[in-house]
Amino acid sequence: MPREMPRPSRRRFSLLDGMILVASMAPGLAMSRSWVEELPNNFFQGSPLGSVWSATGYLMALATPVLLSMTPGLLVLRLRPPRRAGRRLWHSRGTITLATLSIVAPVGGTALWLMFQLAPDGPPDAYQIVVIFLLVSTLLGTASGTIAFVSRLIRLRGRSLDWVDHLGRVWGWLWIVLAFINFWTLLR
Repeated sequence: MPREMPRPSRRRFSLLDGMILVASMAPGLAMSRSWVEELPNNFFQGSPLGSVWSATGYLMALATPVLLSMTPGLLVLRLRPPRRAGRRLWHSRGTITLATLSIVAPVGGTALWLMFQLAPDGPPDAYQIVVIFLLVSTLLGTASGTIAFVSRLIRLRGRSLDWVDHLGRVWGWLWIVLAFINFWTLLR
């Protein structure tokens, strides 16, 4: 008689999960707060469509650092027990998405920061820092789109057992949408 594998328990949202999410949002909120007064906020000048784009760019400049700082926090949530066994953990799209974004964000951000630091104009001002964050979010959207496409190609079907894996998948699609919004904001 074959022995049945025990089913892993579903992960429930706990107080520690909430604490990790709040702690991971804190650096992003601190960064956003540091330049909120320096950003131009003249939303209601010009055409209505221009006002919408100005407001969208302002909100994206404030939200992007918060979302960037939450990405590694979500990976920490994914790696906390109860979770899948080691090899099976890395076969789910949500985990791969969160891990890739947690690596791409600091590497891309550091590269862009160095590019602006080495510019002949001197160190970056608040507007250039916002541009760096918007470019990093575009880079993350590209990475998320690549993960979604490649995981479909290789038929990565790790069955999602809990809310953290679902959130990892949604987080990847969120970065894809933000990449388009931020790209058009930068072009404007």
